[in-house]
Order: sequence, then structure tokens, then C-alpha cells
Amino acid sequence: MWYSLFQTKFGWFGLKWSNSGLVRLTFGHSTQRQCSDQLSLEQAQADNHSAEYSQLSEQLQAYAEGVAVDFADTTLDLRTMTPFRLRATKACRNVLYGQTISYAELARRAGSPQAARAAGNVMSKNPIAIIVPCHRIIGSANSLGGFSAPDGIRMKRRLLDMEAGERVFT
Repeated sequence: MWYSLFQTKFGWFGLKWSNSGLVRLTFGHSTQRQCSDQLSLEQAQADNHSAEYSQLSEQLQAYAEGVAVDFADTTLDLRTMTPFRLRATKACRNVLYGQTISYAELARRAGSPQAARAAGNVMSKNPIAIIVPCHRIIGSANSLGGFSAPDGIRMKRRLLDMEAGERVFT
């Protein structure tokens, strides 16, 4: 396992990856220490020399500046996911920048139209936020639902406002 830490307008970001792909992304931390604590870095080595993850760091920095970045080519390590969780994760990755869908719609796209609550549960445990853009999944009544990043719903609102072009950073 390797990791990389860097700072953006959305606070400290941390990436952790294996030979199979990205395992964890954490962001929104006010200090580097908080970020590294969230990554669980035991048995991981610092690596700022990997071309793929240096490029991903640059893409995430551009994203934090309001650039519509497509992360579709980012390789993810999804080997430990259950079949439903994998389908919901893949469906979420197809929700484009600036768009939102409901948890019910995500469940439908994942092949389980009656599993909106389960889709919400998958998103609440998403270890690769932004790349798997769980912030774009909202309640059917346009409620924001939850968000596990630091500052929770406020961070989700910031991301959605930025993607909508509103540039509301509160």
C-alpha cells in the first residue's frame, strides 16, 4: 500500500492505493495529521512518485478549483465489495459532474429498484468520495441526506454548489 497527502481549497486530501487501484480517498481535513489519521497508514508507504497518482492529485486539485474533471479512468480496488455494493458504486460513478440523482434512482440503476435504503447505506460507507461521487446522490424530496466527509452536509452542499457553478463556499 502507498499513500499521498496534499492540500487544496477543500482542505487536506489523502489517497491510499494498492497494486490493484485506489482504496481510499479522504478530504476536507484542516490538518495533515487529521488527514493521515483517516487513511489508517499502518503498513503503507509515502509515495509521491507514482505517475498515475500524481496525475490524480493534480486532477483533484483542479476539481477543487471548480474544473469539471472526469475521474472515469481512475482505477479503483473494489475487490472486497459485495455484488450490490459494486453495482451501486459503478452506477454512482456514472453520475456526471453537476448532476444529481436520488437514492431510489441509484438503486434502480444498480438493478435493485426497491433498494433505495440499501443504496444510501452503500453511499454512506463510500471510501472513495469524489471519485465515486456519492455527494451527487440526494433524497427523493431533494433533501441532501448525509455525507461522511468532515463538515458533513455543509461539505456536500459546497461540492454541489461548486459543480452547479454557483461558487458558494461557506
